[in-house]
Amino acid sequence: MNYRKFLDSFEAYSWELSNKEISTSTGIDINKIKRFDTNTSPYNPEYVLDKLKGELNNLIVNQYPDTSYLDIREKLVKYTSLKKENMVITCGADECLDIISKTFISDNDKAIISTPTYSYFRIITEIMGGQIINIDRKNDFSDDIEKIIKTTTEENVKIIFLCNPNNPTGNNVEKNDVIKLLNKVNCAVVVDEAYDEFAKNTFSKLIDKYKNLIIVRTFSKAFSLAGVRVGYILANENTINLLNKIRPPNSLSKISLFLAESILENFEIVEKWINEIITEKNRCEEILKRNNIKTYKTNTNFILMEFEKNKSQNIHKRLLNKGLVLRDLSSIERLKNCLRFTIGLKDDNNQVIEEIVKLNNY
Repeated sequence: MNYRKFLDSFEAYSWELSNKEISTSTGIDINKIKRFDTNTSPYNPEYVLDKLKGELNNLIVNQYPDTSYLDIREKLVKYTSLKKENMVITCGADECLDIISKTFISDNDKAIISTPTYSYFRIITEIMGGQIINIDRKNDFSDDIEKIIKTTTEENVKIIFLCNPNNPTGNNVEKNDVIKLLNKVNCAVVVDEAYDEFAKNTFSKLIDKYKNLIIVRTFSKAFSLAGVRVGYILANENTINLLNKIRPPNSLSKISLFLAESILENFEIVEKWINEIITEKNRCEEILKRNNIKTYKTNTNFILMEFEKNKSQNIHKRLLNKGLVLRDLSSIERLKNCLRFTIGLKDDNNQVIEEIVKLNNY
């Protein structure tokens, strides 16, 4: 069977182990496994699920949804203070990135990534036949904007990927840096704002001025809808018209759209969850610091912890054998002694922190 030969050496996305796989390998009851590795919300949005129950029989699922996704775009107008013409609705943020790469990347085109960052930026570029230029972050994990600008000019770069705040380091992109970048380059500048509800550092108000700015957002983190798969792009209207030429016509279900629209109508509950998560993160950081575990400042719903040499992998493995799943970052050169810990509910956080402290002192 013929296939694209680049796949022979292509490094695919590193999938998380499923609860069933963890249960099988550790012998732990699947219902006792607790995830702290996916940066999702610990709150299940029961109120929108209850609303769905009441409306389920009225959903006409034998027909396609409105291909323009007009209803949810109109609700996002109020949430974002932008026009519905500035939006593309997608099946999660990863489809946003997929559409963007298909719009701007051809064979051998170059894309810049400020590394370390979200691995899917590399993946979607290479799938389209593009080449990645990695620009190392500064010692404080901030973006090296001057080097990005210089490299973009020298290498005829077609797209620059930034993450605000960045995953997995958790730091914000500086607004002045983005404005400087947008004024100096002509290529697309993509800013992934998956965690912006926690950081409140969006650049969405810049899209009218800068046609090359493209912002990626999601309902998977603060909105508690990771399993529903809804994302959206914010950009200048001319750019949106380009992206819509690539966008699949019906990648979202009527049920997904209903849930996303319903949660937008009740954003005050989401705000309550956000505040609780931030408060809980601050509490957890203080406990870790008191126990001499290094943490980095993050503007997200996760904590980045650094351990002494060769300790992080051992701690990760021992936690996994107890059914406590953190993200091991040892495959990333600058984070090889780090673990990432998604904030959960208080009792669950207490359990995992107690184990971390114990294992770190072992």
